[in-house]
Amino acid sequence: MKDPDGAATAGLVAEWRRAEERLYPVAMIDTERYAQFVSVVRATADRLSSCETMQELAETYSGAHEVVTRAVGDVGSSTEEFGDVSLVAGAAFHLRYRELLVEQHRRDVAARIEAGRERGDRWVVLHESGREQDPLAQPYERVEMCFADGRGLRASVDVDPDTYRPVYRLDELRFDLGTSALHEAAAATQAGRSFSQREPWERATTELRDRAAAEVDADAGAVP
Repeated sequence: MKDPDGAATAGLVAEWRRAEERLYPVAMIDTERYAQFVSVVRATADRLSSCETMQELAETYSGAHEVVTRAVGDVGSSTEEFGDVSLVAGAAFHLRYRELLVEQHRRDVAARIEAGRERGDRWVVLHESGREQDPLAQPYERVEMCFADGRGLRASVDVDPDTYRPVYRLDELRFDLGTSALHEAAAATQAGRSFSQREPWERATTELRDRAAAEVDADAGAVP
């Protein structure tokens, strides 16, 4: 999602998040009222579905009160029932913002897969975030998928909360080749491995890729 002004975006998102954090705890003391808040936030976010970029969402925020008022009408309520409408607006805009992030992630994954196939790669990186060299600042995660059979891996680096030393982890995954979606049930049965040093972690990651390639080649050779 393109962001012409990162600082402005961060400020708006923080404002929306604070509104969401203030809204729901108040509503949760009354389950019926909570359901009303959820429905109007959802209805407001639905009215924001035409906003396909952060810039469009930010521009629409100037008319947030009107958007919420229309959404309240959609669910058959009145704004008087919701008190501070700005909290509803912030929560709804934050919800739509998170949806935009998911949509952008899906587009990024599709682009990575297409580029990898065009190059003839065996594996494609579906997701990468954090700092591998500085997990204390931001934990690292990389998710890869094998084009041939959908097997995958998650390589991650985090920090042990007791020793403050890096912990390297490798998990084997399984993806649906048609959708690139993770098979959660299959992933849950895979035993992950943790390492205290980078070298054995990197070696295990390479061995996993090589083993997958060998098995794919063996299967291909066995086909008459």
